[in-house]
Amino acid sequence: MAVDLIKVQIGKSGNMQVIPWHAGFMKAAEGFYEALASSSHGIKLGLAFAEANGLRLIRSEGNGDALKSPAESNIMSLGIADGMSYSDAEAKSDIEKRRRLLRGSGYKK
Repeated sequence: MAVDLIKVQIGKSGNMQVIPWHAGFMKAAEGFYEALASSSHGIKLGLAFAEANGLRLIRSEGNGDALKSPAESNIMSLGIADGMSYSDAEAKSDIEKRRRLLRGSGYKK
């Protein structure tokens, strides 16, 4: 199986740091956010990942839209996941549904 590598411009401003990462489960966004937020007092962050199946949403977490929006935009600039394009960023109802699912299935307390 051939792998195609592409170069993508990452949008950021000022002293913003960007951490590219890959995840395979919707729990990843919330778990990664919690790990970063608990590691440093007062940290400000936004993160996003592209769901590769199901609804194919851009899922995000963070403690401010000023950081979540660029994270979502950077993920959307990649274009596709597993050969399929993303459908949209998750809405507030999608976030609530994701959190209920994770807690109801025992992945989160």
